[in-house]
Amino acid sequence: MLKVSLLVIVVACLFIANSNAYALQERIGPYIQSLEVQRSYGSYINIFNICAGSKSLSQAVVLISSNISAVPLKINSIDADECRTYAVQIQANDPTTIKHIIIQNYEIQGVKNSLALTAKNLKDKIIKAENSMNSNFENDSKNKKVVGEEITKINVLRSQLKTTQIKLNAMLSV
Repeated sequence: MLKVSLLVIVVACLFIANSNAYALQERIGPYIQSLEVQRSYGSYINIFNICAGSKSLSQAVVLISSNISAVPLKINSIDADECRTYAVQIQANDPTTIKHIIIQNYEIQGVKNSLALTAKNLKDKIIKAENSMNSNFENDSKNKKVVGEEITKINVLRSQLKTTQIKLNAMLSV
């Protein structure tokens, strides 16, 4: 019994030590602390801190996005171990869809390329799903269930495409 209790204590201590190490590791690079979201005339005011971490942050972009819009915020510089508070107005149907991502200067072109490729792939998937839906609809009226599934798939893909295009358009303005 003593061995089992001792083992549980050792495992718990290791877990706590690993959790603390992970928390410290997260703070090495830049990070965002969300402070508050306030409703404001059909949109939201998103208040947050951008913190540099252990190294200064310069020439970065923070992409604030929601399910219906995206706003790029250029960051000139934040000294190491310092935070700055920002407030950005963004349109959203639901405040829980508001997300932030820090994009370092050297990553900006890669993010733009990735978003453009994602948009192209989603367009291709939509075309393929539409063709499949049309084929199933024309071939047999018994395939109504398949057609319904294809319509649902197309709607999900269109929603993903819209979100990707919103982010891409915001990043192209940087």
